[in-house]
Amino acid sequence: MKKIVLLTILTLSTLLIAQQTDKTIKAGAGVSYLAPTAELGNRFLSTPGFYLKVGKSISETWTWSGTVEYFKFDKINSDMAFVENSYTIGAEQKKVKTSLTGLDMSLTVAGVSVVADYKVFDAGVLHANLSGGFGIYNWVYQRAAYVDSVFYINGATKTGVDKIDAPAISQKDWSGGFRLGLEIVVDIYGPLKFNAAAYYKNIIAELFMSLKLGQQNVASFQMGEFTAGVSAEF
Repeated sequence: MKKIVLLTILTLSTLLIAQQTDKTIKAGAGVSYLAPTAELGNRFLSTPGFYLKVGKSISETWTWSGTVEYFKFDKINSDMAFVENSYTIGAEQKKVKTSLTGLDMSLTVAGVSVVADYKVFDAGVLHANLSGGFGIYNWVYQRAAYVDSVFYINGATKTGVDKIDAPAISQKDWSGGFRLGLEIVVDIYGPLKFNAAAYYKNIIAELFMSLKLGQQNVASFQMGEFTAGVSAEF
């Protein structure tokens, strides 16, 4: 039911755009830089992506567009990739911190969205738009099995005290998401324009916790998104 509702919203929005046949058509492409925040940022570092965008202006200030995008998080945040546990060694309580060297996981995301841009500033060759969008995202999370031993080192003595044994896991789903931000547009030559933007993006999806790896539950995919590209008007 959730998928049907989301697809219906996108379809109706696309039809609304298509009805404005007498307005300016806009098309563009570019690259993105996505910086995960909150609990997602504890698992991954920033990553590049790309997008395609086609739309129509429906008035002097409003533009509706459809966007296709893709990105993949696969660089591990090594500063947060560790397990810390307490053990009684002899008569002492010791904390042992173990780095998760070689941890292999990724989050791949592809999506389509409907975006509304509202022009808030126009100075000839320079424009600024408030931008908001809603879309559907297909995502796949994969983590390879991880096995390691936990050691306590006392001087020259290395003593094993525990074992980390986390099985492989795979999650995938379709989820809704949204983004809000500001876009700057600069006229280059004729119909060509340069676009740069900064957004807050949130995909409403969940990654399960793994206490064996010290990973908490990710309640949603929150990130900052920065884009740069070129577009043209016809």
